[in-house]
Amino acid sequence: MTGVKAGARSGIILLEWLPMEVLMESTKIIEYAHQLVAAHGPAAEAEAAQKALNSEQAGKADEAEQWRKVRTAIAQMKSPHAS
Repeated sequence: MTGVKAGARSGIILLEWLPMEVLMESTKIIEYAHQLVAAHGPAAEAEAAQKALNSEQAGKADEAEQWRKVRTAIAQMKSPHAS
């Protein structure tokens, strides 16, 4: 099953077919990012970074990667270019 991801570049909408699993993962990452921002405010990005570090040190590389993605999502939410 596939889904559609839309992005804008120079005012043009680009459609990119992605597996539904990827879209679901992206949705969950964005949800976690919003929850961390709601709970921790400006410290949310640092909290995600700490969770990534803790997961890495515990030998949970996949979990650490997910937290890094959450951190990236938070950074993008703070960006003046975020919509």
